[in-house]
Amino acid sequence: GAYAHGSVEIGDEVYKMTGPVDTRIRANWTATPWAMLTFGLNVPTGNSKHDGEEVVVANVLASEVLGFREASWGLGLGITSGIATAYQMGRFGVGIGASYRVASEFEPRADTALKYTPGNEMRLRLALDMNLGASKLTGGVTYQNYSRDELDGRDLFQAGARWRADVALSFRTGAS
Repeated sequence: GAYAHGSVEIGDEVYKMTGPVDTRIRANWTATPWAMLTFGLNVPTGNSKHDGEEVVVANVLASEVLGFREASWGLGLGITSGIATAYQMGRFGVGIGASYRVASEFEPRADTALKYTPGNEMRLRLALDMNLGASKLTGGVTYQNYSRDELDGRDLFQAGARWRADVALSFRTGAS
């Protein structure tokens, strides 16, 4: 858990949001030498009913591009389970993982009684890495599939399937 303060400046207006964020609890268990099981819980300890000013800040912080932990301000109860494995194939490290998240209904706005249920999410990931001298090259592909979001029990939106690829080169900047 954490306590956060966010502000967004638009023209002469400054919008603010302050308070505890949702608490995330995660447990990992090495089931076998080659498989790790994960269980995660998002506990709604943050402010889930945002007023107009807080909505502006929450929308900015929820951007996946920024990657703020505080994007979990009032997301309702969520449960995630997953399994991952990794092994060495010659010069390459290979990792495979799968997870599924179930989200619960919550009321996102303080000024309405609307109930929002985010769609459940499935992720599959394949990653490769290899050492290049003192550096490490890592790459991966992730497939995500979301079920329909609902607003007051009616279909709202379905993000559907998404693909994401990433590559990173890690290198030392000095002798130590």
